[in-house]
Amino acid sequence: MFLLPSNSFSQWVNLYSENIKTMRTIVNNDWEKLPILHLNSDDYITISFDEMSHIYNRFTYHITHCDANWKPSDLYESDFIEGFNDIPVDDYENSINTTFEYTHYTFNIPNDDTSLKLSGNYLVEIIDEDGECVADAKFSVTEDYANIAASVSSNTDLDINGRHQQLTMSISHSGIRVLDQTKEILPYVIMNRDITNMISGFKPTHRSNNKMEYSHCKELIFNAGNEYRRFEIIDMYDYTQNVDRIDFHTPYYHATLLTDRPHIAYRHDNDHNGRYLVRSHNAGSSDIEADYLFVHFTLISNRLSGGNLYLRGDFSGNNITDNWKMSYDEEMKAYTITALLKQGSYDYQYIWLPDNGKGSMTERTEGDCYETGNEYTILVYFRENGARYDRLIGFNTFVSR
Repeated sequence: MFLLPSNSFSQWVNLYSENIKTMRTIVNNDWEKLPILHLNSDDYITISFDEMSHIYNRFTYHITHCDANWKPSDLYESDFIEGFNDIPVDDYENSINTTFEYTHYTFNIPNDDTSLKLSGNYLVEIIDEDGECVADAKFSVTEDYANIAASVSSNTDLDINGRHQQLTMSISHSGIRVLDQTKEILPYVIMNRDITNMISGFKPTHRSNNKMEYSHCKELIFNAGNEYRRFEIIDMYDYTQNVDRIDFHTPYYHATLLTDRPHIAYRHDNDHNGRYLVRSHNAGSSDIEADYLFVHFTLISNRLSGGNLYLRGDFSGNNITDNWKMSYDEEMKAYTITALLKQGSYDYQYIWLPDNGKGSMTERTEGDCYETGNEYTILVYFRENGARYDRLIGFNTFVSR
């Protein structure tokens, strides 16, 4: 399976205003979890973001229920919300002792004003005083009717111990009445939380009354990629991992990372598959005490033809847009980009997007190596004949290592 972006989906987090930064969705205060809650449980999701000033802005959030393809469901608000929608974000604090002034906004779902009645996908839009959407975030709510077993092998239908990984999986469903498995049970697969490459529409190779098996499906062959690169800036004066230097150019800090080069062979590292953690050393609250700084990335490489190079990670929302496109410096013989990021620990990759939309996104910069520990998430939706929405009846997340 050649993983290239699709225009069908946007990512878990999308920013539409230059003044909005560092939008995060954290479940039960665990920054490594996917934004998925269990229906009728004590689970909660915290959505937060920074507005780059100390001026109060009145933001509200609007919740929409979506189908498996993240399109609005054919439901009334009263069908999926208990309480109110369009609630003001009234929990906010100004940054303290930072070179960049910002205001940190945060809210939880569910809360005293709003709770969710149905499983499925949800879109939360952040609306400013002018009625414009400045950012949005996605999360899901699951039931527990599907048991999902899965494994990944480097022995694929394309190569053996080569550039690919192949997913084999089975779905057992009990407690729900299914008349037509192939039409009513809708499995989706996401690799490293990249919704734009969400795979669906593949057919089971074997079926029984309450079980569906998927083996040797060409749709479930993935370019293996390589482990994410990492850097950490939690102290402006005591920096270590992959940081060459930090300079203060009035009025802001600049961090220059060690020069990167394309990977050819597998490179083992204990990465977090693209995640990032906001953290400032000795801060009482990193949410408002971590500073922003300009981070300079450099990839030594010959100029590549037939496409563009991008910087990608959860900090960019995994979005491949002009904001994250790298420029080529002829004098340095390198691709460069500068990103404004909040202090913390970060995973990142250099991604190649061919003009013709064919081929691997990682082969030319990171390499494709079967040993890579990729994170796979299987989401199983159920739409009963005549139903108006897609229920999420189970999910499984695991790392191929």
